[in-house]
Amino acid sequence: MNISAPPTADQGLEGEGAVDWLYLGDKGGSVDISKVYRVLTAGGNSGVCGAVGETQSVAYTAMYWIY
Repeated sequence: MNISAPPTADQGLEGEGAVDWLYLGDKGGSVDISKVYRVLTAGGNSGVCGAVGETQSVAYTAMYWIY
């Protein structure tokens, strides 16, 4: 499940906007992990898609909480 980064999130080095926050739950295959959260994101939202097979690199930071 994605949740939009708050408007106060750091927009990144080039002002590209913060990637969404993310929640992932275990579907039964994980060992000792039941949840993963990506929060406190900064940058990474380029909004531009390249051609098929093209590699892109966009700087971002995030905190991952793993339970």
